[in-house]
Amino acid sequence: MKVLLTGGNSGLGMLATLSLLKYGHSVAVSMRNPETKNNQCAERLTQHGAHVIKMDVTDESSVTSGVDQTLVKLDGIDVVINNSGVFSMGPLEAFTSQDWLRIFDVNVLGAQRINRAVLPSMRKKNFGILIHISSLLGRLTMPYCAPYCASKQALEALAEGYRRECAQFGIDSIIIEPGGFASSFFESAQLPSDHFRLESLDKNFAQSKALWDQYKSKLRNNNIYNPQHVADVIVNLLDMPHGQRPLRTVVDVMGLGESVNNFNQETERFNEEFFSNMKLDFDVTIKS
Repeated sequence: MKVLLTGGNSGLGMLATLSLLKYGHSVAVSMRNPETKNNQCAERLTQHGAHVIKMDVTDESSVTSGVDQTLVKLDGIDVVINNSGVFSMGPLEAFTSQDWLRIFDVNVLGAQRINRAVLPSMRKKNFGILIHISSLLGRLTMPYCAPYCASKQALEALAEGYRRECAQFGIDSIIIEPGGFASSFFESAQLPSDHFRLESLDKNFAQSKALWDQYKSKLRNNNIYNPQHVADVIVNLLDMPHGQRPLRTVVDVMGLGESVNNFNQETERFNEEFFSNMKLDFDVTIKS
C-alpha cells in the first residue's frame, strides 16, 4: 500500500516506517527540519527507500504542500498514519491556555489537517485507511499529564467520527492505543510555562518529577518495552481484509491490556445501543 506517516523522526515513526518498507509498502514519512535537526533520521529512512517529506502538522499550508508532494511521489495515498504527537508533564494548574493549545494543535488538529488533506483523493477512489496513534491514556487520565490525556481522548473522538462518516466512501478509520514503551517521546514533553505558578506548587512539581522519572526508568531498563511491538501491529492491521479491522487495537505489555479491551468493548456496545435507541442508522460497514 501507499502510506503517509507523520512524525517520522520519532522512535515509533522510524520503526514503523522501516517495518512497512520491509513488508513491501511504499512509504512517505513526514517530519520537521529534515535538513538540519532531523538530518540523520531523514538520511537513514531515505537509504531504506522512504520518501522524506518536510512537513509541520501545525501549519495548514505545510500540510497541504506535503500531502500534494506525497500524492505525486507515491502516485496516491492509501493509508495515513497520524503518528505526530507531543507529551505533557507537570502540575496541571501551571499549564497555561497557550500550553494546552500547543498540545492540541499537534495531537488533535494536526491529525484533522492531515485527514482533511488526504480524504478527497481517498473518496475519489473509494478506498482509504486512517490510522490514529492514540494511547492507553486516551481512555483514562493520569495525574501530571492531563493535557496529553485530554488531547488523546479528543483524538479518539475525531477517529470515531470519521469511522461512522467515511465507511460509505470505502474509508476505514481506526485507533491504536499503545501502553508505555521506551522512546525519546518524554524528552520533548510540553512542560508548564507558568514558572511563577510552579513556585507555589513545589510539592506537586516534585511529585510530578518523581513519578515520571520512575516511569521512564522502568521503560528504559526492560527490553520488553520495545516500541517495535507497536510497529508490528501497524503492519498487521494493514494486512487485514478491508472492512474487518477493529475500531481500537490495544498494544500493551504492562498488564493493562485486558482491562482496557473490556472497557473498549463495553463502550462500543453502549454506542450501538445509543444509536439504535435514537433510530440513527450509522452503518460502519465498509462499502466497496
